[in-house]
Amino acid sequence: MLFSSPHRVFYLPTIAFIAIFVGPGCSDQQAQKRDPYRPGVVAIASPRELFPGDLKGLEPHLDLIASGSVGLNVRDPGWGLEVSLQVWKKGKAEKPQFVGQDYNPVDEVSISIRQLYDQKSQVKVTIAQRTSKGRIVYANTLEKANRGKGEESGKVWGGFTKGLLAETAIEKGQPTPIWGYMYGEVGGIVNLDEPFEETAKRQDWAVLLIVTPHKKE
Repeated sequence: MLFSSPHRVFYLPTIAFIAIFVGPGCSDQQAQKRDPYRPGVVAIASPRELFPGDLKGLEPHLDLIASGSVGLNVRDPGWGLEVSLQVWKKGKAEKPQFVGQDYNPVDEVSISIRQLYDQKSQVKVTIAQRTSKGRIVYANTLEKANRGKGEESGKVWGGFTKGLLAETAIEKGQPTPIWGYMYGEVGGIVNLDEPFEETAKRQDWAVLLIVTPHKKE
């Protein structure tokens, strides 16, 4: 949906133009592998909303193009979680940006992305980790992909968020994406069940929120 004013024109992130595909059912072996409560799992991530229900309508008034929230339940007290942000450009992943480690029990990580209108190619990303000792807040400005030939030729580009569909296991030594924002040409097919990285490869620009377990000393 296109909104305009004397000073700005922008597209609100939408998934209405994108075909959604949910993959086929999985075998018993695959189901067991996906069981978040299987032995050896360090933490469990569960989908949440930063703005649940009708509150989602606040996003455009706050100049947000995307937001999300993920619950985290650390099952093994000997492990903590490292949070990082990874940018993808033209289908290629950049080195993850370290956001912070949590040595206290954490139950939520939330993220928002705000367009900076004085710098059209930049967005501000804010990440908050809620722990038993309070919140750890990280904010940074990222270079968003410039408009491509597709837009110049009249094609429509837009953004959408990709979140967890169900509780997800976080295993030792396994960086696990838990949320993503994708930006590219509207009209592609999105398989909700595919890995975050596979979706990011097909976009012009993307950012993934990743958690990695680390052993406490």
